[in-house]
Amino acid sequence: MVTVNPVPRPIRDVHIEYEIDDEKCINCIDKPCLKVCPIDAVYQDENTKFIKLDEHCFGCVLCTNACPYDAIHIKKTLSEPIRENIPNINKKLCRACGACVNACKSGAIHLRSTGGEEMHSEIDEDKCIRCGYCFRSCPTDAIKYGEILPKTVKEGKTLCIDQDECIGCMTCTRICPSKGAIDVGKINKLPFIDPAYCARCEECMHACPTYAIDYVEREEAFESFNKIKTLEIASEIIDRDIHNISKGVTNIDNVIVKLLNDISADYHFEDFDYEKSMDIRDVPRGMEFSDVEIFTCTNCRSIVVNVTDFLNERLNAQLKKDLDVVKVLDLVEFFPPSLGIEVVDENCISCGLCVDVCPTESISLDGPNPILIDTDNSCVYCGLCAESCNFEAIKLKEEFFTNRNHEIFFIKRDLRGRRKGTVEINHHACQLCEVCVKNCPVDALSVEDGKVTVNHDDCISCRNCEGICPVNAARVSTIWQFL
Repeated sequence: MVTVNPVPRPIRDVHIEYEIDDEKCINCIDKPCLKVCPIDAVYQDENTKFIKLDEHCFGCVLCTNACPYDAIHIKKTLSEPIRENIPNINKKLCRACGACVNACKSGAIHLRSTGGEEMHSEIDEDKCIRCGYCFRSCPTDAIKYGEILPKTVKEGKTLCIDQDECIGCMTCTRICPSKGAIDVGKINKLPFIDPAYCARCEECMHACPTYAIDYVEREEAFESFNKIKTLEIASEIIDRDIHNISKGVTNIDNVIVKLLNDISADYHFEDFDYEKSMDIRDVPRGMEFSDVEIFTCTNCRSIVVNVTDFLNERLNAQLKKDLDVVKVLDLVEFFPPSLGIEVVDENCISCGLCVDVCPTESISLDGPNPILIDTDNSCVYCGLCAESCNFEAIKLKEEFFTNRNHEIFFIKRDLRGRRKGTVEINHHACQLCEVCVKNCPVDALSVEDGKVTVNHDDCISCRNCEGICPVNAARVSTIWQFL
C-alpha cells in the first residue's frame, strides 16, 4: 500500500492508502482512470508509465470504478465527525414565538431571558428525547441537531444536493463537520442532505467539484429528502421480500436439477429403435406428444419426455404448497441446459481436424492417444469438432426443458455435429453490459447503435451468450420453439 500525504483540509481530514497492480495496469491502453478524476489526482508516471495518485486524492474511488482491469484499490479512513447531542438553538434566529414550546411533547423546552439577552427558547438536556419535533415546528429555522449553530440565510433557504449533477465523489461526506447532515442513498449510491442536521456552513457547497450543491427553498429540500428516504424504506421492504423469493427460487432450482438428473438416468438412446422414428423437421405444428417420443434429424437423436405431472409433484412436495407448474413455466424455460461432450477413444485417430476448427482452442493432441478436450475452462460445446470428425469419435450431449402448450418437456439430445439455432437478443431486457460480446468465442456479437447485434453468418449457436447473460436477454431459438 502507498500512503498519500494529505493536503491540509478544513474541519475533517481523510487518510488515503492505495495499491495499483502494475501488471494489470500496463495492459490498459485507454487509461480511463485519468479521465474521470474530478481533481486530476490520478497521473501517469513519465518514467515508469505506471498510474499513480498524488496528495490531492480524497478517496472518491471514481478511478477504481472506471478501471477495466480492477487494478486500483483504495483504502480511506475519515476522521470522526462532530457527534450530535441535543438540538441546538441559534438565539439570534429565535423569535421566541413559542412554537417549539408547544410542539415539545416532553416539556423540555421553555422560553427564557437572562441578563441583557432577548427572550429565546432553551432546551433542558435531561428531558429532551431527541425526537426532532421542535426542529420541524420552528418557523425561522433556528433549531437543528449538532454542535454547530445554523447559519442565518436570507429567505429561509437551505442547502440541497442536485442528484442529477452529483458524480458521487463523496467530497461532501468527507468535509461535512456535522454527523448526520449528509448521508449516502442505498439505491442510487449518491449523497443527500438532511435539513434537520445541516448547519448551512457551506463547506460542502464550496468543495463540490461539480457545483451540485446549492441553496433551495426549504419546501424543495424537504421534498427531495423525503423522496429519498421513502425510497430507502421501500428498498428495505423489497430487499426483504426478494430474500424470501430467492429462497423459494433456490428450492425450485434444486428440484429441477434433481429432476433433470433422475430423468436423464432413466432414459438411454440405446433403449429405442430410431429406424422408424419421425424427423423432427416433419413434425406438424401443434401435434400432440405422448408421454415419451423419439425424433431424429440430420445430425442428432432426441428423446422427448412429458414431465409436467412429475415436476408438479416434486415442486409441491419440496415447497409444501399447492403450486401449479404453469406458474413456473418461465423459470423452467430459462433453466440452463446441461451440456456434455465425450470422446470415443476407439474411434479417434488423433488426425487433428477437430483441433483446427475449435473456436476456443479447447482441444489438444496427445497422439497416438485420443484427443483431450478442456471441458472445465474453455469448451463451449458448440459441436464444430463433432461436425468435422470423419470417424464419429466425438459425441455432444444436451439436456434441457422446454415449454409447449403449457406443458413441460424434458429433451435429451445426442448430437453428432454442430448445434443448430438462432441467437435472438431482447433489447428491452438487455442492459448493454457487453458480457456476451466479450465472451463470444467467434466474435459474432457486437454493439452497434446502442444495441447488441448478431452476425448470424459467424454465429455457431454455442449458447454461451444465453448461459452467461445476467438478465436472460440472449436466447438461442431452436426448432423446439416452433413446434
